[in-house]
Amino acid sequence: MGQTPGAPHSSDSAVGDGGCVSCVGSGKAVPTSAIRSTSWWLALAALVLAALVMFVPWRPVVSVDTLDASWAMGLNDAFATGKRFGQTIVFTMGPYGFLYPQFYHPATIVLLIASWVTYAVAMALLLWAIARRYVRSPAVAAAWAAAIMLVVQLVPGFLGVDAFMIVFAAAFLVWYRASEGRPRWAAHAVVAMFALASLVKHTFAALAVLALVAVALQCIGRRRSPLPFAATYAGTLVVLWLGAGQRLQDIYGFVRGGYLIAAGYNEAMSRIKGDPVGCLLEVLLYGAGAALLVAAIAVRREGERRTAAAAKAALAGALLFMVFKIGFVSHNTHGIIATFSLLAMALVIAPALWSSGRRLTRGLLIAAIVASVGCVAADVSLRKDSMPTEVRNTPRKLATSAGAALEMISGRSDAGERLEQACAMIRRDNPLPAIKGTVDIYPHNQAVVLAWGLRYEPRPVFQSYSAYLPALAEMNAAHLRSDDAPETILFNVVDQKGGFLPAIEDGLSWLEILGRYRLRSREGSYLLFERSEPRRVTLVPKGAMTAAFGEWISLPDTGAAPVLSWAKVRFAPTALGRAMKLLYRVPVPTITVRTADGREGTWRLVAATAGSGFLLSPLVTDAEGFAAIAGGRGAQGTGATVTAIRFAADGGADATTYYEDRVTIELFDVAIE
Repeated sequence: MGQTPGAPHSSDSAVGDGGCVSCVGSGKAVPTSAIRSTSWWLALAALVLAALVMFVPWRPVVSVDTLDASWAMGLNDAFATGKRFGQTIVFTMGPYGFLYPQFYHPATIVLLIASWVTYAVAMALLLWAIARRYVRSPAVAAAWAAAIMLVVQLVPGFLGVDAFMIVFAAAFLVWYRASEGRPRWAAHAVVAMFALASLVKHTFAALAVLALVAVALQCIGRRRSPLPFAATYAGTLVVLWLGAGQRLQDIYGFVRGGYLIAAGYNEAMSRIKGDPVGCLLEVLLYGAGAALLVAAIAVRREGERRTAAAAKAALAGALLFMVFKIGFVSHNTHGIIATFSLLAMALVIAPALWSSGRRLTRGLLIAAIVASVGCVAADVSLRKDSMPTEVRNTPRKLATSAGAALEMISGRSDAGERLEQACAMIRRDNPLPAIKGTVDIYPHNQAVVLAWGLRYEPRPVFQSYSAYLPALAEMNAAHLRSDDAPETILFNVVDQKGGFLPAIEDGLSWLEILGRYRLRSREGSYLLFERSEPRRVTLVPKGAMTAAFGEWISLPDTGAAPVLSWAKVRFAPTALGRAMKLLYRVPVPTITVRTADGREGTWRLVAATAGSGFLLSPLVTDAEGFAAIAGGRGAQGTGATVTAIRFAADGGADATTYYEDRVTIELFDVAIE
């Protein structure tokens, strides 16, 4: 016989009139609401498991002697030894910064895993709660949430932590608006997690402030006080700060240091790496996707007050602009953060926007998602040497993470052994003699000092490329003049961040090293300096001049004497340059140097620190060159005396678009007595 239309296809059950599933032979009826509820809880369990596999560093990274690995090790050591952030440490990270690179350290591993388990579960819960509000099918909800988490997980390395925090903030805001922050304890718990994130990285503090502003506006709009949330944030911040062994009086220095790091970032890190056309396409697609998403948010609800709609759109625009700056000021691999985060954020807010039922809102949303997908595709194409492989390796990475989770939970993790093997390799590649007392290392590579177990006492901005404002460079120089100056310095001259003139990075400290330390020996790649009786270092003015961009400037002849020449170069930004610096990025100035032996080379400059001064001649590009001037030989016999210089803008840009057409140069002789 034919089956009745609409009847279930299973012979084991039937749906009765009362919305129940009756089990044949049992005589019992199970309400469909109970089945639905069970399905939702199963979906939540699946999402939590997926989040734990995707986001928890069950197999934490171990160190190598590279720039990024070195600051990661430095942050772990700073927490383990209780170094004072805002005073002895000024960096882009805070006392819990070790949560960002996810490196193994025996003193931080428990906090690392516990923190990321908490964040992963919270992400799954937020997405699940949003889905419960807007999505009918548990299966569809699980697929939607899993897609968002997968997009975030595809962002490689610690850049994925940036993407996670951005999407976490977006998910919280969507959930808070949909649920009106109920239950209250859940909203306060997430606010406390934002407090922890604020002590991980200064960028995350900005995200936290934006989220708190959004919560405050909604509270005020509903005639509730936002002060309890502010109290939760501030109280958690203080408790965590003290829990990390910090002092309350250092909070101001921590905030000020974060401001200085952020203020100098645009000028120092502005660059495009890759096909310029592809990079431009990526930026344009991001802009289109972001604009469409903001528009969809602004017109979501018909009849909504203009002020409320404008506030929502403004907050969304602020978040998307922040993500834009994170991704595209230093437009290399950081672009991945912006493109994948945009797609993930569009998916997070999609159910809320779709539920409005308005055709205009839905049309704008679809267009935003299409633009976001195009932006991701452009990014993958731009980084075709790495991203396609990253995507293909995702199943293997997830399987490895799941296996590592089982190993760590069962106590079979090999992280400690891997760390010791890595340190042994670093020691083998960087042999050092016995060193007593405190040690610092220039320009970076803290991994070497820590692998040898030396008494590491760093300067405040402990990686030289980050001392990109005069105030930051002076902090480091003042440290060398203080009683806390290291007894030994390991010194090298290397390209740290993409072709900058070596003398521009921590240039003020070069003078202090020359005046307060003596060269003891050469150890592998490093010069070993020991603190000695200070000598007087004086800058003797030799004149000033101005020149146009592109014009060769001949320097005074110093003869055969081993003269050290110091230069202060000032670039005045145009109105357009200031606007572009605020809204996007400006190309950094470059210097082309011609030496006595006829060599020419071009390096990037940091405009701010160029104004406070750097060693211009002799041209020092390696440890041997610095050893020569430390030994009093200057450029004598090396052909490294600089005879002429020329300024331009990075990437062939028209410098006069962003800077006034005249550059001011002050020259000094360096006298060491």
